[in-house]
Amino acid sequence: MKRSYIKTIIITGIIIICVVTVMYIGYNIAPGMNPYSERYEFNIPSSQLIENIEKLKNENQVYKIPQIDLPDHYDNNSTVTRYYHIYIYYSKENKILHLWVANDIENKSKSYLNFVDINDGLQLGHWKKINHDYSKNESTKLINQFEEKVLKKLGIKYINKGNSMSIF
Repeated sequence: MKRSYIKTIIITGIIIICVVTVMYIGYNIAPGMNPYSERYEFNIPSSQLIENIEKLKNENQVYKIPQIDLPDHYDNNSTVTRYYHIYIYYSKENKILHLWVANDIENKSKSYLNFVDINDGLQLGHWKKINHDYSKNESTKLINQFEEKVLKKLGIKYINKGNSMSIF
């Protein structure tokens, strides 16, 4: 009786260690570019989404970054220039948001916007990844704020797809 009890404890311990190890490995080699970013799906091409975001920034000067040169741009470090990086400034909070937009590979009439990270202040180098460097509550608050301040003002229907790390 005592032997089977010890065996059960050892087997349970091994299973727990294996599950934790698999989760840890999966967490650290998560798929995709910026696995912690909050992902939004739009049923419009990326060019139209980019145009709408740029229009929003032009109509609301508070979203334009003052004093520093941080232009929106296509990713030049990749062999495929499908990622368009966008920076939005929250003037009241003194924060810069980093987003990227890309077309769906299979359906060009669908695009994705990823809310990647936030820089505190106008001095670059203080980036924090959403859903990683902030607590769950802070990330949720920042995501809701982004949806209210930016996405809803675009007037385009979207689906919040969460992030690659949602299962953990």
